[in-house]
Amino acid sequence: MLNIHLRSTGEQFQIQSIHFDTKVRELKTILEIICGIPAHLQLLSYLDEGNLLDSQKLKYYDPVPN
Repeated sequence: MLNIHLRSTGEQFQIQSIHFDTKVRELKTILEIICGIPAHLQLLSYLDEGNLLDSQKLKYYDPVPN
């Protein structure tokens, strides 16, 4: 499970079935469907890692599962 916090609106989303082999660009596509923000306009960050790179897999950022 992955928790997403949308800064611009304060909304929060949970993505139940996400694998950490998923690339950031694929996650952005999923989020586009959920929240309506086009993938190319999204900037994703995790902790102090800065902006996540589209070409990296989520596991590269060593996320802590819920």
